[in-house]
Amino acid sequence: MQKLEQEYQALLQDTGIRTAFKMLVQEQHKYETKRQSVKEIEERWKKLSEQIQEKKKAIEIAQQLYLQCTYAIFQEARMRQQSMKKNLIALKSAHEMFLQSVRHMKDLTRRLKALMQIWMKSVMIQVRSVTSLCWSKNMHPSWSN
Repeated sequence: MQKLEQEYQALLQDTGIRTAFKMLVQEQHKYETKRQSVKEIEERWKKLSEQIQEKKKAIEIAQQLYLQCTYAIFQEARMRQQSMKKNLIALKSAHEMFLQSVRHMKDLTRRLKALMQIWMKSVMIQVRSVTSLCWSKNMHPSWSN
């Protein structure tokens, strides 16, 4: 990243590379934000999942002891189940957004590499033309000693 930043500073007239660099930085920021969001959702999901497992164990123990559960307990369990479904849907959509961001960042990186290759080819062509011009005028470049 530092190398790109140095090249970015060295090529202030090349708006294509500057634009690509800015887009890459923005996408990295979005990626980090979404990754943090996914991490928080995963933590919430884990806690809720543990709570459900505890409730299931309690119900199994109650059934084994032939204890009767009240309607309120089942109603509460149903509400928690619905809440978990909503959280799962939110987690899935956040995960999909994360995957799309990753794909977009890969595409931007690929484009930036292509731009850099094109730029390097043009620099090489310019160096060759200056070198051949020097040789044609019997001027030897100082770096060819």
